[in-house]
Amino acid sequence: KVEEHRAHLESAGLLEERRRKNLAGEVFAAATSRAKSHLQAAVAENPELRRLLDEVQERRLDPLSAVREILEQVYGIDDNPN
Repeated sequence: KVEEHRAHLESAGLLEERRRKNLAGEVFAAATSRAKSHLQAAVAENPELRRLLDEVQERRLDPLSAVREILEQVYGIDDNPN
């Protein structure tokens, strides 16, 4: 049964598609981990970014506003929908 299923996946091109998705997932998982580490270090080293995090923790700033500002300052990403 297992071999039949594998043969079906291979003949339909589904096995290769699944492998490609898995490899892409690995790339994005590694990139996400590195980006998170980079952001955490950037916030730890920058008093202005730490202030943003403090304001979120004190409920004086909403998290998405802090994210926008941090991404803009660290990566130059401006995701403002306007």
